[in-house]
Amino acid sequence: MTARLIALQMLVVALLVGGASLALYNTVRRHLDVDTRSQLENQRVVLSRWLTDALARGPLGANDRTHLAPLLASLSDLHVRVLDRAGRPMIDTAADSHVSLPDFPAAGQPLAEARNAEGTRFVLSTSLIAGSAPDGPTVLQIASNDDDDDALLAHIRQRMLLVFVLMVAASGLLAALVARGIFRPVARLTRTVAEVQPSRLHTRIATNGWPAELTALARELDDMLVRLDDSFRRLARFSADLSHELRTPINNLRGEAEVALRLPRSDSEYRRVLESSLEECGRLARLIDTLLFVARADHPAHTLVLRPLDAAEICRSVAEFFEPLASERSVTLLVRGAGRVQGDSELLRRAVANLVDNAVKHAPDGGHVDLTVRAGPDGTTEIEVRDDGGGILETELPHVFDRFYRGRTHAPSQRGFGLGLPIVRSIMELHRGTATIASVPQAGTTATLRFPLPPPAT
Repeated sequence: MTARLIALQMLVVALLVGGASLALYNTVRRHLDVDTRSQLENQRVVLSRWLTDALARGPLGANDRTHLAPLLASLSDLHVRVLDRAGRPMIDTAADSHVSLPDFPAAGQPLAEARNAEGTRFVLSTSLIAGSAPDGPTVLQIASNDDDDDALLAHIRQRMLLVFVLMVAASGLLAALVARGIFRPVARLTRTVAEVQPSRLHTRIATNGWPAELTALARELDDMLVRLDDSFRRLARFSADLSHELRTPINNLRGEAEVALRLPRSDSEYRRVLESSLEECGRLARLIDTLLFVARADHPAHTLVLRPLDAAEICRSVAEFFEPLASERSVTLLVRGAGRVQGDSELLRRAVANLVDNAVKHAPDGGHVDLTVRAGPDGTTEIEVRDDGGGILETELPHVFDRFYRGRTHAPSQRGFGLGLPIVRSIMELHRGTATIASVPQAGTTATLRFPLPPPAT
């Protein structure tokens, strides 16, 4: 970026200075050219009048040349020819000074520029002195030497080139100094970010002390570090919880096997050990299946094929599945309302089933679990699962969607893996919806699934 900034600055200065120099040079060149032509025209008028008067008195003689000599001597850069009607020179100052002249334009033509054999530039003028002689007009040829103007222009070009080079070089140096100052905070920010390590995710960039252009970047980096720190903490907690969940059934399997093998046992005792082992294996299998589902749901590549679904019908099918379990404790399941959602049928059944499973477990004997489908705000659809159980403590509510979290107020028989609500949240995130829990201790818990508006029909 520094190199590009320097190159861009030098290019801009080169264009500006070069353009200004060219414009100034052309202005000076045109001014000198106009001045030269104006002087040549004035001299032509003076010489024409003198020749007209002299020829009116008769052919040019020695006295006329003597009178003309002081005038021509004052015009050091001017060469004059006066030709008779036959083209013979009557006066030729160029021949007298041994200066070769280029070919003159025809009489009556505009002023012309040409160079002689030596490369000297001249401005040429040819005019007729009409009525000056009975046998034809006399021709007046004037050549103005422009070597001084060419030397001046060459000097200007050299000076402008020197100024151009110095200005471009100075602009590059200035751009380098400016870029160094501008990017010094960026380098400092880079060093600060480089100090962040996996073991030091609590480090923060801080949003003060930075230029306005970098304050937003520093704020975003701090937010990213907060998210990374939270993710690492969750991952560490998840790993610890997972290790604990796997260790318990594995230790049970190992302990029962070691006890069974320590002494000879009867067939019935071996059968009991095998049945217990099979139960623990089933628990492990369910835990692994649940973890695989959560991992797939969290993966960015996991996509759904959404279809229009009857939310009330899904709730009724889930209620029918849990009816036998609820009837054992005289818990009443009630489904009411109507509504349609866009979603995956199997995943939505699983989300509602997890909520109903929790509600039935925590509802008191003879209690109620209500499943309500209703229209939410802004045309959304909501599925609400409410129970009248003991509720959740206010301090536990922020953690109910954390993986492996199980409330302390729940009895051991009601505790599962602590993955039911996290699965519900993952399913709702896949559907671009939300899952919320509200609870009042000793008054019950309400879980709400809110689905977004369906896409417009095409």
